[in-house]
Amino acid sequence: MRFENYVPKNYEMVENHLLKTKGNYIILAISEDTEKVDEIFENTFKKKLCFGCLNSLLEQGVF
Repeated sequence: MRFENYVPKNYEMVENHLLKTKGNYIILAISEDTEKVDEIFENTFKKKLCFGCLNSLLEQGVF
């Protein structure tokens, strides 16, 4: 099924999704700013942040 004509802006976000793995973790992000999400995902490992903290930031709409 194709959705490109349903809501074009949302279709573009889905097409430009972020899907990657790192160790035992996987991320699927559908966002207007997948580059920022990827940066935060990578920094989570560099700074050894907890993924609960990452989820909290998501819920607050930080990115």
